[in-house]
Amino acid sequence: MRSLTSMAAALAACVLVSGCNLLSTSYRPVRPVETPAPAATAAPAEQAEAPAMTEYPLGAGDIVKITVYNSPDLTTEAEISQNGTISFPLIGETKIGGLSRAEAEKAIATALSKGRFVRNAHVNMLVMQYRGRQVSVIGE
Repeated sequence: MRSLTSMAAALAACVLVSGCNLLSTSYRPVRPVETPAPAATAAPAEQAEAPAMTEYPLGAGDIVKITVYNSPDLTTEAEISQNGTISFPLIGETKIGGLSRAEAEKAIATALSKGRFVRNAHVNMLVMQYRGRQVSVIGE
């Protein structure tokens, strides 16, 4: 205990001798350095017109899973045939080949509503397997 009090006294003496007065030190906040705003640059015409992303067109051999909200019995997993159709419950053969996923969902929902099978049908389609477009080159 004695060493602790002597150490505290030595520290106090050191502070007084060095002239350090912590109570009178004024606080000045540091101002952030202002950086000039970057100059607006004109974008080249190539960057201004970005190509629009197109959705993958469904095609023969693709496997899709179709669900209808609140109608689990209509859930179907089917492969798109060579002529671009699938067989769907209640509406039969439906052509979805060449359509985007969103367009195919809308086509099936429209067919379900027109046939009065499901009012205000909410259709969701998931492409389970994509069949790549295959090209064969024969020759020299």
